[in-house]
Amino acid sequence: MSFDKIVSFLIFTVVLSCFISESSADTGKAMWYKPVVPTACFGKVNQGQWVAAISEDLWKLGKYKCGQILTISCAGGQYPCKAGSKSIEVKIVDHWVAPDVKFIAISKQAFSSIADPLAGQIPIQFY
Repeated sequence: MSFDKIVSFLIFTVVLSCFISESSADTGKAMWYKPVVPTACFGKVNQGQWVAAISEDLWKLGKYKCGQILTISCAGGQYPCKAGSKSIEVKIVDHWVAPDVKFIAISKQAFSSIADPLAGQIPIQFY
């Protein structure tokens, strides 16, 4: 196989994987919280400010795990989402008893980068 064909195949694979990730995104809600230590995943080791706690239901399903990086975007494209906001990445550090199955608490710093924190909760897409 020629070098050009290998490069073309790799580019195609990368582009295709981007579409697969986006199309398999879950929808839900997010709110902000002040991260606390200790956490269920990392005990007393602080994981910084770009963190998340997933709902107990998501935790039990096993699709999302400790230390996994979630990509989250504010869905809807209007207030309270910030205009032009991009997706953010947060690390799963904990779980909590949430009011809904697909409810994620993200640090205020992370939340504020995609939405107005005064909104309380926002619709999201995540994977």
